[in-house]
This record gives sequence, structure tokens and C-alpha cells, in this order.
Amino acid sequence: MRKLLGYARVSTRQQSTDRQQADLLASGVRRDDLYIDHGVSGARASRPQFDRALDALITGDTLVITTVIFRTRVHGGQPCFHGCVGGC
Repeated sequence: MRKLLGYARVSTRQQSTDRQQADLLASGVRRDDLYIDHGVSGARASRPQFDRALDALITGDTLVITTVIFRTRVHGGQPCFHGCVGGC
């Protein structure tokens, strides 16, 4: 069954993901399919919940990220996301 998975991140524990979560839920992502990293800097290579989201994806699923800045910092800023899912 195809499904939507959502990812949100904030750099500090003082920041909130409320807006991102609301946007993801409004996009059709189920609350059980949200992956959220709190206090994880964009400069870090390791984002545990992002990695879990990628591991949970199966053929036909869609990963929804509401803020483009995440994409530019993940996996060295590769311009093509599907290349990362396929194994970069």
C-alpha cells in the first residue's frame, strides 16, 4: 500500500515543529508516519529520524518535506532526491 511519510526538523530544542507538523498532516501524512528530529543542526550529517524515514520508504511511497532547506543539506546537497533514496 502506498503511503505518505513526513519529515520535520528544527535545529534547537527550543524551536517548535508545530507548523511543519500541521503542514504535513494537512498534506495527508498520518500522525503515525511523521519523523521528527529536534535539536539537530543542519550541519550534522546524522539525522536519526530522517534516516528512519528513508528506511521506512518502500516502492511507491512518498516522503513529504515541507521546508526545502532540508533537501539542500542532506547527502551533500545532491540536486536529485531520488538518487539518494536509490542509494547515494
